[in-house]
Amino acid sequence: MARDLRREVEPDDEFAWSESDGDTVDQSTAETIEVGPRVAPKPLPIAPAPTTFGSIVQMAVGLARRRIHDLRTGIDRRTALHNARRALAVVGVLFLVLAAFLSVAGGLTERRDQRDLNNRFRDMLAAHAGYAPILAKNGTVPIGSPVALIQIPALHLRQVVIEGTDAARLAEGPGHLRSTPLPGQHGNAVIAGRRTTYGGPFRHLEQLYNGQIIRVTTAFGYFRYRVADVRVVKPGQRDELGASMRDLLTLTTSDRPYQATQRLIVVAELASKRSQYPDPLRPAKVPGDEGSFFGNASAALPALGWDLALVVVLLATRALYRRWRTWPAYLITTPIIVAIVFAWLQTMTALLPSTL
Repeated sequence: MARDLRREVEPDDEFAWSESDGDTVDQSTAETIEVGPRVAPKPLPIAPAPTTFGSIVQMAVGLARRRIHDLRTGIDRRTALHNARRALAVVGVLFLVLAAFLSVAGGLTERRDQRDLNNRFRDMLAAHAGYAPILAKNGTVPIGSPVALIQIPALHLRQVVIEGTDAARLAEGPGHLRSTPLPGQHGNAVIAGRRTTYGGPFRHLEQLYNGQIIRVTTAFGYFRYRVADVRVVKPGQRDELGASMRDLLTLTTSDRPYQATQRLIVVAELASKRSQYPDPLRPAKVPGDEGSFFGNASAALPALGWDLALVVVLLATRALYRRWRTWPAYLITTPIIVAIVFAWLQTMTALLPSTL
């Protein structure tokens, strides 16, 4: 049975209902109306944050933290062996790249540097002014300057000699030990060269024998030397790189190939007239790596830094591969990895013995 519903309101209620409105509701219907549970609105989709260098580093740090946490809490033997094999594979690939860089790429850069040194040395000879155009303010020959041309017909060797015997200089060609006189002057002139890497100009130095001729051209003239001794100097034996009252030329390199535990020494005596011009001033002291040929120890810290940078980039690359498609990840990470590996190769080259 329907009954009229009248809203009781105050006299000033402008929304009062009257019976004339005709709005009636069935009692049974009104009693069965139920209010459903409130449903929260669906959240609006939020666009993912763009990937930046900072976010990549953050992902790498997070991955490293998880790895460290796994190491602390313990991981199963199979996972540990898998990670160890992967790390050894990466190290092996890096050293293969280093060997290829020293032999193949190093040979190409050495030929390029020799062409440049040859042009500079030719211009200096054409000036007919000795070493005066290139002398520093203190009267010494600046490191990195071309100072001589050495020719060994028996070995088909023709190389421009550069001033200095550190790893960077010997990567360009044979180097003159700055604490010794120039070839053609009175005393023992020492020239060092690489045995196997960066073109290996002194690769076959052991094939020389007594009596063979070595020709050297400097800004002071042309000089001939005759080989007097070829031998290997073992650790603890007397060296032949010191001063001498005789007019000598000493060539030195590492022995054996791909090793630097011994030195191969070729001593030659001057067989032509000595230079009539005074020798340029010698530096009072040269760094230890130039005379020992052991490599630059100061490059150890930069090499370690590039190692750590490479590890971080590889971890970030792995995280990026899992998050992105393959080709965008390759496009972004490959140039970075190549740049870091190249810098690592440069520092590793400086660490190795300079006559290797």
